[in-house]
Amino acid sequence: MKINFVDLKAQYLSIKEEMDNAIFSVINETAFIGGSHVVEFEKNFAQMYGVKHCISVANGTDSYI
Repeated sequence: MKINFVDLKAQYLSIKEEMDNAIFSVINETAFIGGSHVVEFEKNFAQMYGVKHCISVANGTDSYI
């Protein structure tokens, strides 16, 4: 069985302008932890999955309860 690798560069190039703008915005606002970007992500993620709330965490270890 052949398993193809994900071409991360091609994926990045397909959304380069959006990604670069988002990264610039976070750096420009020094919004590295919390802030409006996190609130917007949590709202959009919850809406996408049809749930009332979403609480983002840094990684899977942080999410373990």
